[in-house]
Amino acid sequence: MANGITILGTGGDSFIVGRQTRASGGIILTTDQNQLHIDPGPGTLQQLKQHELHPRETTTILLSHQHVNHAGDAAALISAMTHNGMDKRGILISNTLDNCYVPGYQQSLTEKSIAIQPDSKVGINDIEIRAIQAKHYDSNAFSYLIQTPTYRLGYTGDTAYTEEWAKKFIGCNILLVNTKYPVAVNEGDHLNVDDAIKLVNHVKPQLAVITHFGAKMLDADPLAQARYIQRETKVQVVAAKDGLHIAPAHYDAQQKQKILGNF
Repeated sequence: MANGITILGTGGDSFIVGRQTRASGGIILTTDQNQLHIDPGPGTLQQLKQHELHPRETTTILLSHQHVNHAGDAAALISAMTHNGMDKRGILISNTLDNCYVPGYQQSLTEKSIAIQPDSKVGINDIEIRAIQAKHYDSNAFSYLIQTPTYRLGYTGDTAYTEEWAKKFIGCNILLVNTKYPVAVNEGDHLNVDDAIKLVNHVKPQLAVITHFGAKMLDADPLAQARYIQRETKVQVVAAKDGLHIAPAHYDAQQKQKILGNF
């Protein structure tokens, strides 16, 4: 697999994930030195196989919070990554290591397990990860900034919108926006299309990808919602489908004129 971002699942609520109307395998980010797996939910191993990605190549597992559609298959992925401990390897980075979907035994199979803290950074090979406090039912949930050698990725995770939170994403080339609800619909600590518009207008990335759709978002048609966000922001917006691959080289814009100092 070439360097880039592969979205293994776009399901965003218990109804969609439970029926697997949309998959829930998380997101893969590959660089020359890393295969980072973000939020491996139910069906992760099957999605890896379907899209010809090997769990043994995983270097890092990154969990935003402890809900089943974000972390439900993290333990299974660790077992596959390490051959159930025969080869102690890989890094687990999680919002917590207590009351976690990865039990202590699977944590012990990794080279290192890290409970990341708000605004802290972790460097792994050629990437650096920064945790941003989210506002969610899981009070310890995070969004993430991920700096690679050629671009910066912002991943919202599950969160409500605040102006202070949005400021953290300035400088991102690509935004992955978990957009559970369509325009004018919001039923809790998740983003809707109106929030996505505010975020994209604030950050002005080269590309915004909406994903993590709930049932009401699917009923409203994510493609139509993405087009609406694009009209309102004048930024390229894509509605993710399961298996979408993004080649970030098209969006680095000379690393956004090197405006990376605030990372």
